[in-house]
Amino acid sequence: MQNIHWNKTQDRYTEIAPEIDIKRIFRVLWSRWYWIVGAMALALLLWFAFLKIAKPRYIAEVSLKYNVKQTELGELSELIKSDDGTNKEYATEKYVIQSEEVINGAIKKLNYPFTFYRETTFRQEDVYPFQPFTAQLISFDNRQFGAGIFEIQKEGIITYKTEDKTENRRFDLMKDTLISVKGLAFKINSVERLAENYTFLYNDLNNIRQALDDQIGVDEEERNLPIVNVSFTYFNQQFTQDFLEN
Repeated sequence: MQNIHWNKTQDRYTEIAPEIDIKRIFRVLWSRWYWIVGAMALALLLWFAFLKIAKPRYIAEVSLKYNVKQTELGELSELIKSDDGTNKEYATEKYVIQSEEVINGAIKKLNYPFTFYRETTFRQEDVYPFQPFTAQLISFDNRQFGAGIFEIQKEGIITYKTEDKTENRRFDLMKDTLISVKGLAFKINSVERLAENYTFLYNDLNNIRQALDDQIGVDEEERNLPIVNVSFTYFNQQFTQDFLEN
C-alpha cells in the first residue's frame, strides 16, 4: 500500500512538472528587465548612502594581568568569591579601570582639549590626531559656557555661535590670539597651514569622561584567571588605539 501511495504522489508531481514552463518565466522576467535593473540600482544606491552616512566604529582590545594575593607558601591563594559568584579581585580591577581617576588620566595624557571635525559629503569626520592649531587653556566655567560650536575658515578666521544665538563672536586665527567666549578662554600657541574648513568643540572633561566611559568594556578572560580583557570603541581609529594605550 505504501508503494502504491508513493507512486500516486510521484505521478501527481510528474503531471505538474511539465506545466512549469521555464522559458515562459524567463520571457516574463526579460520583458520586465527594467524593474530588475531598477531594483538592483536602488539597492546599490542605498548601500552606498549607508556607508557614507553611517559612522564607522573601531574597537581596540588589550589583555591585562593583575596581581592576586599569595599565601606564605608562595602559592596563589584561592580567589574569594562574592555573593553572586564574581571574583572580587576581578571586580576590583574592573572598578579601577573604569574609575574617574584612570579615565581622566588617559584624557590628560592625550592632551587633546578640542575635537576637530571636517565636513564630508554626508557627515562630519573626526580628524584626530591632526590639530589645526594648538592652544593653552586659560579658564573654563561649565556653568557659564554655552557649549557653542567653533568654526575655522581656511582663510584664518574662527567664529563661535551658541545654539540659542545669544553669542556670536569672530577671531583671527593667529599665534598668541586670545579666544574668549562666555565661560571659556584659551590662547593659540601654533597654527597649521589649512586647506579646508573645520569645526571644533571644547572637550569638557566631565562630559567627555562620561561619553568615553560608556565605550569601555572590561571582561574576565577566564574564571579564576587573573587576566582581564579591556576594549574601547570609538569613531576614530587612531584615537581608539591611543586612548586604550594610555
